[in-house]
Order: sequence, then C-alpha cells, then structure tokens
Amino acid sequence: MIRIAEEGDIPAIVQIEDRSFEAPWKASVFISYLDYPGFVVYHSDDTVQGYAMVLVVNENATLASLATHPDRRRQGVGTVLLRWCEMFLRENGYTSVELQVREKSIGTRSFYQRMGFRESGRIPRYYPTDNAVVMEKEF
Repeated sequence: MIRIAEEGDIPAIVQIEDRSFEAPWKASVFISYLDYPGFVVYHSDDTVQGYAMVLVVNENATLASLATHPDRRRQGVGTVLLRWCEMFLRENGYTSVELQVREKSIGTRSFYQRMGFRESGRIPRYYPTDNAVVMEKEF
C-alpha cells in the first residue's frame, strides 16, 4: 500500500536511504518534506518497504529519490512506487518527469529504461564520485 510519508516513517526511510546510496540524504531533508503530497512510502505488514519523492517546481517535475529496502528489491516495490509517481504527476497536469542517476548504476539505469525513460544528457561530477545521467519520460 502507498500513502503519504509520516513522521514515524523517517527512521525506516533513512535506513533505506543509507543502505541504498553512496551519499545519502539526512533525516532533516526528509522531515522538511513531510506532508508533501509527492513524498510517499510503500508499506506492508506495518513496515516501510520503500519510498519515493517527486518534486514539482513551476512546470518541471523531478523524481528526486526512489529507493526500496534491500530485502525487497526486484519484487515490484520500485515499480509500484514509480507508477504511483507517474499517476500523481498526470493527475496534476504534468506531461513528463526527469531524474538523475549515477552513470555507474547500470542496473538502476536499466530499470528506468524498462519503465519507459530515455537518456537525455549527462552532468559531469554531479555526484561526489560519479557523473549523472539525466533521464526523461513523457506520459
């Protein structure tokens, strides 16, 4: 089930973040987006299994972060979260979304390509130890 993230979810979100990214966001970043309708968690059995954050600024929509618990990867959690984000954006009048992913993250890039994203550019040194690949999807 997907729902808007709540304060009680922050420890689990941070744990997933820490286990998913080389330069993880701090709890304070997630706390600042509580109650934002594009910040959601996927939970089952009262446990947060993953989260997604889609941000909209003016006419631009960005998938700022999406991660699943390592024990739940390749089980469809990321797909459900991404589809929810796309539905949220379409329902709010957006026709596309972009994201940045590490150039070295071949598996992650492949996931997004399977979900209909295309590579549209690169940002040198976007991450501390890697370049970013910009990916976009139109609805």
